[in-house]
Amino acid sequence: MTAALLSFAVLIGVVLGLLFGGLDRTKPTWWKVMTSALLVGLVVFGFGIPTGGTFQAGDLVRNAEGDRGSLPLVVHYSGNENTFIDGRGDAREIDLSGLPADEQEGLRSADEVVVNVSFDGEKVEATNVVWINPPATFPYLPALQERARNIFFHVPAAWIATMAWFVAAFYAYRYIRRKDIKDDIRASSTASVGLLFCLTATLSGSVWSRFDWGSYWNWDPRQVSIVVVLMIFGAYFVLRSALDSRENRARISSVYILLMALPVLFFIGVFPRLMESLHPNRLTLNPELSVMFPVASLALTLLYFWLANVSVRLRLLAAGRAEKRYASVSGLTDSNRPVKVAMTSENERLEG
Repeated sequence: MTAALLSFAVLIGVVLGLLFGGLDRTKPTWWKVMTSALLVGLVVFGFGIPTGGTFQAGDLVRNAEGDRGSLPLVVHYSGNENTFIDGRGDAREIDLSGLPADEQEGLRSADEVVVNVSFDGEKVEATNVVWINPPATFPYLPALQERARNIFFHVPAAWIATMAWFVAAFYAYRYIRRKDIKDDIRASSTASVGLLFCLTATLSGSVWSRFDWGSYWNWDPRQVSIVVVLMIFGAYFVLRSALDSRENRARISSVYILLMALPVLFFIGVFPRLMESLHPNRLTLNPELSVMFPVASLALTLLYFWLANVSVRLRLLAAGRAEKRYASVSGLTDSNRPVKVAMTSENERLEG
């Protein structure tokens, strides 16, 4: 279900990214406002909404860390003295003696609270109140704790890096068929932004690995797969930089993109399933995460197309200016310029 939601969100992002303004024209104002709102919402809710666990999660923390363990709980007052109920309906007593009097009253009068607790044997002690009647909470996963927030950035970035290669492959195929240099600009621009997302997924996953698995690199199959894809991206730009002729660079790099489409798909979709992985096979999401996860995927997909749009337009402008300089030095007329007049007209329109 999680993969289906993420796939659907990315698909909607692709449609919105390609249909409205495409990659060559300025995005509509409403599109920019919507994307900006989604990105701001992702940051605010991704980092601002508190996490909260259940008494069962507390038992896991206590068993793993003993009296040193602590965690935030999401509970509401049961009506009995110092007795609270979590989201699973489990009722237990929390010692409130360490809290100020006003916070104790707030706990008893609120519909729902997030409170940090620690353990003293079987005794659960409240240390401080995090939030009274929060608008939403994220589930507290004992293995991930607050690091679970990385899921909103790491997982969508990895998916978008894969998607970027196939967007680039689409334009590479169009270049091979039409020999329009603008398709090569679109392909290389979308691949360059894809490289940025692939690097983001690699680094965020490495940091996550350090705190969850003990080191930045564990030879996990998903770690290996994303690094291989990163190398495939890098090889594409090394290949382009090694070719001086614009036509050869466009043709050969387009063929490379198409040839590497299957390896990219294999290393992302197949290779990690051939062996055991430290990554979880499935994610357990509460209603808040079930909403936030696809929203994060949609927001980052739109950001990808926004960056690609800016990259394509800047490169078209640069190509148009270079053509004008070449024509002015060589004394060429509009009828015998080496670059299509259509591109010049497009760039003049963009400059305007």
